[in-house]
Amino acid sequence: MLTIKQFSRITGIPESTLRYYDAQAVLRPEQRGENGYRLYGADQVLPAKFLYSLRLAAVPVEEVRAFRQGDAQQQQAALSRWYDELGERIAWLELARKYIESLRRGGSEVVTLQVIPREQVAWFLHDGPVGGFAPHYDRRQRELTAAGFTLHSAYFQYVADVAPGRVRGKVGFSVSGLGARLPEGGELEERPSLLALSLEHRGPITEVEGSYSRIHAFMAEHGWQAAGPALERYPVGPPDLYVEILIPILRLER
Repeated sequence: MLTIKQFSRITGIPESTLRYYDAQAVLRPEQRGENGYRLYGADQVLPAKFLYSLRLAAVPVEEVRAFRQGDAQQQQAALSRWYDELGERIAWLELARKYIESLRRGGSEVVTLQVIPREQVAWFLHDGPVGGFAPHYDRRQRELTAAGFTLHSAYFQYVADVAPGRVRGKVGFSVSGLGARLPEGGELEERPSLLALSLEHRGPITEVEGSYSRIHAFMAEHGWQAAGPALERYPVGPPDLYVEILIPILRLER
């Protein structure tokens, strides 16, 4: 039998970590000596190294425990999930590093990173003058509220130009209230969580194109790529507070 000190030296796992694994029932010592000291068997060396490898690969302890207790199919599913999650984390860190590099090279601090949460968005397609969609928001807000939905942020997504000074766009609201029926013309989108570049526009909405030009110039200068269509996000509540332009750069959920 191996003492915890010997086992630690052979496996490369710190003694404090071995005690933690014991407390979490992830790796129990094979025996306890009369003095209560932990004693490990030689056949525990490889499982311990594998366990420690999963922890170094950022797998949470509780998931390691479930992995050890699962069958072959469950273990393969867990490995596939961890692989995907690490890929997402790497992509996130690469973009975080890119953002810091953008600032280091003189990028504007008014362009920020924002997480758009996972949400349901009710969309309605309308035509209107640039900056003149307020009547559509008012109408759809009343209809959704009357249908039993709770409204959160409001969105606008550009679709196409239809005439000089007029555009086709999607007016949307993030909503909750399952079971409510959408008003006529509505389409419900189950949108995953997204990482986005953000720029606030606090001038007249008719001048929002200038803010779009500004954030697109930032992206072009520093080599950013959009991962989805740009969105305008408005608070549901006091009007004319601000407009936030959001350009998705990473899908955070599969």
